[in-house]
Amino acid sequence: MQEDGENYFEGAKPLMEILQHKKKLDYDVIVCGNDRIAFVAYQLLLRHGYRIPEDIAVTGYDNTIGIAHLFIPPLTTVELPHYAMGEQAALHLIEGRKDVDCHKLPCPLIMGDSC
Repeated sequence: MQEDGENYFEGAKPLMEILQHKKKLDYDVIVCGNDRIAFVAYQLLLRHGYRIPEDIAVTGYDNTIGIAHLFIPPLTTVELPHYAMGEQAALHLIEGRKDVDCHKLPCPLIMGDSC
């Protein structure tokens, strides 16, 4: 889905068009850029009679606090390590680091029942 700020239904237009024009999806998973987009995808899929995860799996990204467990079935998502990201950014400034390298941080998979 395209990025569109806070209007997630606008970003869901490609999925809506696919659902309106196909009797059966050619996909077995939808990977969403964040959990809010996954919520919209859930609504659209359920409205068109698809079962999650039996007919199609859905994953989110960011593990928005208080969101994943509200999905039925609970959403599978990837957790962003916000605290560790902030800590590393602060240390970069405090320690006067000059490197511009990419620093990888673990982003755990939070297994829900949507896959």
